[in-house]
Amino acid sequence: MLENYLKITFRNIFKNKVYSLINISGLAIGITCCLLTILYIQDERSYDKHHPEAYSIYRVATVLKMGGDPSRMATSPGPLAFTLKQEYPEIEQVTRLVGSPDQQKQVVVYNNNTYFETDGYLADSTFFSIFAYTFLQGKANSALQEPNTVVLSETMAQQMFGSENPLHKIITINEQDYKVTGVFAQPETKSHINARYFTSIYSSGLGEYINATRDFVGGNFIYTYLKLRPDASSKALEAKFPAFLEKYAGEKMKAAGVSKSHFLQSVPDLHLYSSLEHESGANGGIVYIYILSSIAAFVLLIACINFMNLSTARSGKRAKEVGMRKILGAYRSTLIKQFLGESLILSCFAIVIACGLTLLCLPVFNQLTSKELSIASDLHFSTIAAIIGITLFTGLLAGSYPAFYLSGFQPIKVLKGLMVNHFAANFLRKGLVVFQFVVSVCLIVGTITMLSQLEFIQNKNLGFSKEQRIIIPLRTKQAREVYGRFRNEISSDAGVVSVAATSSYPGKFYAYDNNFIPEGKREDEATNCKINVVEPGLVETMGYQVIAGRSFSKARYAADKYKSVMINEAAARQMGWQPSEAIGKHLKSGWDGKDWNMEVTGVIKDFNYESLYEPIRPMAFMLEEPGWFGYAVVNAKTENWQNLLASVEQSWKKHNQSLPFEYAFLQDQLNQQYEADNRFFTTITYLTAIAIFISCLGLYGLATFTAEQRTKEIGVRKVLGASVGNITLLLSKDFLKLVILGILIASPLAWVGVNTWLQDFEYRVDVNITLFMMAGLAAILVALFTISFQSIKAALANPIKSLRNE
Repeated sequence: MLENYLKITFRNIFKNKVYSLINISGLAIGITCCLLTILYIQDERSYDKHHPEAYSIYRVATVLKMGGDPSRMATSPGPLAFTLKQEYPEIEQVTRLVGSPDQQKQVVVYNNNTYFETDGYLADSTFFSIFAYTFLQGKANSALQEPNTVVLSETMAQQMFGSENPLHKIITINEQDYKVTGVFAQPETKSHINARYFTSIYSSGLGEYINATRDFVGGNFIYTYLKLRPDASSKALEAKFPAFLEKYAGEKMKAAGVSKSHFLQSVPDLHLYSSLEHESGANGGIVYIYILSSIAAFVLLIACINFMNLSTARSGKRAKEVGMRKILGAYRSTLIKQFLGESLILSCFAIVIACGLTLLCLPVFNQLTSKELSIASDLHFSTIAAIIGITLFTGLLAGSYPAFYLSGFQPIKVLKGLMVNHFAANFLRKGLVVFQFVVSVCLIVGTITMLSQLEFIQNKNLGFSKEQRIIIPLRTKQAREVYGRFRNEISSDAGVVSVAATSSYPGKFYAYDNNFIPEGKREDEATNCKINVVEPGLVETMGYQVIAGRSFSKARYAADKYKSVMINEAAARQMGWQPSEAIGKHLKSGWDGKDWNMEVTGVIKDFNYESLYEPIRPMAFMLEEPGWFGYAVVNAKTENWQNLLASVEQSWKKHNQSLPFEYAFLQDQLNQQYEADNRFFTTITYLTAIAIFISCLGLYGLATFTAEQRTKEIGVRKVLGASVGNITLLLSKDFLKLVILGILIASPLAWVGVNTWLQDFEYRVDVNITLFMMAGLAAILVALFTISFQSIKAALANPIKSLRNE
């Protein structure tokens, strides 16, 4: 019996090659999308799962309100960790981690060789008792106990020392000496802490400040982690935080007019569920997971719909087979099993092809998503189970309705040529076509919206000049000390308009902030401002617009330093002033361990110094010594960039013999903020194209079948004088009606979806009717192109051939 069913299945496949090809290829493409998405989701969900008792590890995050909107930060103050452990016995262990807030790269020197290193952290000696790292050399529990010690990753150690034993060697990081006390293997598993090396938090410099401070309100730049005891409840501990803050920071918060709270985040959930300020790295997003999963599922569903539609449309071809089997004693359940079995066999063919397509597509998919996925390394039990599950699900879903529909034929009627349930099948078929185009139109609207938003981001006036600005990092004390001579030398180049130094620039994290008390207001009415430490000329070099008062100038440097401040419009608004009213007003602030009373000498028009996801927050500009500067900004105007950069590099090497020259264009730095969005948009575009392609495959199959069914009608109409255009319109209009209905249903759904996505952007495009008209027109043109091929072919056929047997 089984052998007989297999023979019939293969005969049907080869007898109906076009329809079989449409079904198998559609299912294979849909399954490929699902397999790639499963690999992506597995990778995204694998972060920080490898640590012992991972779900007992939490990060303490902060909500801080200092006038204006509250800030939700991934960081917290220095003394918090060990004070919490002292107060609450349910905390088993704590540790702290500190990134480099103002420089992405650190200068590392060993044996007169200079390296630029990224992802360096200060860490407590308890760090490796919470987080799992495999030590190749040294001991994890004691590696960071002493000041000025460092633990290196295996790749960094090999790069610097080669085959030489790195233990107890002295290396210099940012002009400070450290002894190597350990080497850890580069983790194969993913973590939100992507570290190349760790230095002891007890080291001199920043480490001394962290361990000396007892401020529980300010200094929120430290990642605090807790490991709870097995019987402890994170919610119960979190509920104790308000009383803890009142005990240790209540008076200071009240005096400063600050409100603050802490909450816990499970470490394995950070990558997908956390998007706070000052994250330790670029996290993923659960919303993107939901969107990709939904689209991949819809692509597979569209392929299954094609299978159902073509199977039910061609049911007449197998009606007599069903009738004969029933007359010969076949039960309906037996026929259902046969048709589901045929569907499962097609699904097995599709899954084999899909596995091959997945291997072929992985390099492109990895490039789109910036990942290193591979079936070999990511083929877990769950992946195998998913492949089996998708095969069964696809086969059963695609074959379910055809199986129940075909097995329900009444043998007497079908053998007489009378079809049953024709209206129900036809209605369902049309409904499924409408559903396909509802999904397709929603995806087209989403793709066009994302493209419009990304173009808006790239073309929006950010309030400064981003073109032809070169950023040169000043990473060492020496580079900052010789900066003045370097600036003067390159300023004489004909391609250089101006040069100025700054502590940070738009698109880069602003490490400094402070409270400013406007004159006539209380301390609890202070405005918290980001601080940009600059030299005279920076405002003009960056192209910021001064809308009231004056800018800093070299002639007034001595008079303005520590006595004058410039603010942006957002700061003036929050202080209750119009820009013109702010000029001449005084602000009180504590800065660099002293109290200052500064006069507002200028107001700068608001500019987007953070990404367009964020609103423009208050900012203050202050003059300082070169030691505060992190970057030099070059405003250039040249057609020959190669010569200009070569000239600047030559001047750099003249003054910084031991420090390699590096630079970046401001526009490129700004675009990096939206790399994840660009990758996501490209991925969605491909998936949308695939969904439309599979929908068109099904539409093509239905159009082909319709043309076959109406061959004699077309012949009669042609004999009676119908033109090719008349017949093409006749065959196309029914399908176009379904497409238009799909557009009408999809439009409100797409409107809700794109507006929900755009809510994440503080600055965004408007969604208007033009967008839906474009998407609808695109869907109609694609459908018309698909249908018209078969319609025109049928209309051009010789009517004599179709009518010769009549």
